[in-house]
Amino acid sequence: MCSVKQINDSFLSKNDTLIIKGIAVVLLLSHHMWGFPERIPGDLFSLVGLIDPSLLKTLGEFGRICVAIFAFLGGYGKYLKYRDKKVNVFSEIKKLYLKYWQVFVVFVPIGFAFFRNQIPYCENESICSRFADFSVKDLILNLTGVMVSYNKEWWFVFIFAICICLFPLIRHMADRLSLIVNTLIVLVFQLSFLLLDESNILSSSDLYMRSFWHKSPYVACFYIGILIARHDLFSKLNVKLSKIRYMPVFSALIITLIIVIRETLDNVALDSVYVILFVFFVKYLYTNNSIVKKAFAFLGKHSTNMWLTHTFFCYYFGPFAKSIMFFRFAVPTLIVLLIYSLVASVLLSLFWTSVSNLTTKSKISKISGK
Repeated sequence: MCSVKQINDSFLSKNDTLIIKGIAVVLLLSHHMWGFPERIPGDLFSLVGLIDPSLLKTLGEFGRICVAIFAFLGGYGKYLKYRDKKVNVFSEIKKLYLKYWQVFVVFVPIGFAFFRNQIPYCENESICSRFADFSVKDLILNLTGVMVSYNKEWWFVFIFAICICLFPLIRHMADRLSLIVNTLIVLVFQLSFLLLDESNILSSSDLYMRSFWHKSPYVACFYIGILIARHDLFSKLNVKLSKIRYMPVFSALIITLIIVIRETLDNVALDSVYVILFVFFVKYLYTNNSIVKKAFAFLGKHSTNMWLTHTFFCYYFGPFAKSIMFFRFAVPTLIVLLIYSLVASVLLSLFWTSVSNLTTKSKISKISGK
């Protein structure tokens, strides 16, 4: 077995995972900005006004791979973190939900206070009425992540909570069983969900549809991330490909091929395969560019907050959605959405850091008073 130090020094460093998360969050924003024309107020003309709009839709649809990337990196990172430690599931769940609630208690009240009675501004009118009705039951269910009526794109919170709960079992299997056996388990798991999806047997189950109904089961991506980390497969693959000249060009071709195949097959069921290739080859595109690395690492640090907040700006808060569409071209709208989301994340971080500092000072004062 490789030591923790050996694995941490291998192909994907902690900074690499931040950079890739930064890339993933840009894909996430492009997915929601370009992939759902019925949810935005107005029409996007194209990337810069010259490229076929169908390419814009293709790139927007490809952006959905970001979910597989986050799940994969989640499994990869959790395995390295707990490789030689006892898994603290409660601590991980608590950390996940605290991050979620920090956004929830700020943005949901703003939604009900200022965006409750919005005149429809897009083709999908339900987008405009997220905060039209309030009930305590809905509030509690949304707080747990079981219901996501305030922000449909929060569905991944519950999925990731399931991944965390399954992590001790998956890690146990990854450590005890061979790579071949674990790969077969992933394939059976993936196939089972595809068959359930096609059969519609559980389509009447609201909890199943919210938690598991995804043509690319993201628990499988999480599992695969654990296996890659456990066997240090990226480093081994890197050695095999080290003789290839012009690796950045080769990597760009592979990623382009993934986009083309994914669009041609029109099936996201293979995202759990594509994500392995994407995460591996995308590193070669930024390795020699320090400015790009710093920029995406910064976005990676804010990726969770940006993921949780961006759709308020492009979908649910009408005035913001309309302001994003002011330029009408795809790239400028994406940049504006990125700025909104990043500023919101920075402000949220500053706010909760201030709250934490005040709470700590208050506790110290009370102890000193005693």
